[in-house]
Amino acid sequence: MVFYPALCAPCFDIVGAPRPAYSDPLGTTGQRASHVKHSQISTRFDRQSTFDSNSTAYWRNTQNETLAKGAYEVTYQGPRFVYVPSIGSRIGAVNSRGSELYPADTVVAVNPWVSTGAHILADGSSRWSRARCGRCGGPLLRAST
Repeated sequence: MVFYPALCAPCFDIVGAPRPAYSDPLGTTGQRASHVKHSQISTRFDRQSTFDSNSTAYWRNTQNETLAKGAYEVTYQGPRFVYVPSIGSRIGAVNSRGSELYPADTVVAVNPWVSTGAHILADGSSRWSRARCGRCGGPLLRAST
């Protein structure tokens, strides 16, 4: 088996790796705390991503969609899935001490295979503008719409 540090969504599915799936991404106290952190802007954090919607249904749907359709990458923090619902369409923001640094249009699912620790955060797709798929060489992220 070949190891790829990053795979676009189509290549991830081609290599036959299983995608994680969860029935309740808000099932633990830690996951619920992550939902609160990423849906309410706070001055306590040097860096915090927030989603524009604080709906738990939105949170569940967004996490499940990211795990089902996102690109895969391995970072020093571990594996994660990255998904752009629509490049340039705001879904939230990245903030510092309560002030917006930049808008977010990308969802990142971290700890994807740890059912009690998986959660999502928002970021900007420009962070992956030069990222390439390790299998096909194409862009890592492709907007779904």
